[in-house]
Amino acid sequence: MHLDRITPGPNYISSKSNRRDVMDLLGVRYLLSLDRKPDAERDLTLLTTVGNVNIYRNATAHAFGTFYPAVASESEADVLPVPQRDAFLLSHIVVEDPQATRAELASLNTGSAGGHLGQQAHIKESRDDQLSGTVETPSASALLLSMPFDRGWSAVLDDAPLPLFRADYGLTGALIPAGSHRLMLSYTPPGRMLGWWLATGSLGFLLGLHMVRRNAMVARPPRRMLSNSP
Repeated sequence: MHLDRITPGPNYISSKSNRRDVMDLLGVRYLLSLDRKPDAERDLTLLTTVGNVNIYRNATAHAFGTFYPAVASESEADVLPVPQRDAFLLSHIVVEDPQATRAELASLNTGSAGGHLGQQAHIKESRDDQLSGTVETPSASALLLSMPFDRGWSAVLDDAPLPLFRADYGLTGALIPAGSHRLMLSYTPPGRMLGWWLATGSLGFLLGLHMVRRNAMVARPPRRMLSNSP
């Protein structure tokens, strides 16, 4: 997305606030500024000033989970100038394999329709490593979560595993069938399960080695005492 990398600093105040569409895409609801330049930006309202820090509210920030009506490829988005691409991402979910994504959405649409439903997602943090909530959509649609894609995250939709995929150059996407659903996301650090298996195997090996040595000592015949008598 041509965004600046995070650099160490005393706070999160940044002078790079000219990417308004990206702010909306990532769900940035509040902006801290050391000047009043954001006054000229669209849909930013000054709430208050604390010391020399101006606090603005972004009225058009997308929700943490947002449905997108159109699927596009990275190559389609890459050819656009940065401002146009930022706007493009607000109405399209950009994926690595759009043909496969569209085919999967078409297969999900063969089920029962939910034409009476709206299209919304309510997802909240349950724990540091768990998110949960509800999603509903009248037809199968792509859901974008404004969090970085990480293979440590897994999802369950109505008690069934839900595949997650990389979208919008590094965010998290999922395909939701029509209807109202319960959604849960949980995070397990990659390699944790392997670590548990290795630790368990090591303990088992050490215990087995100890038992072998112990049994060998028990089975060893007692040493004969030498007599000094003639």
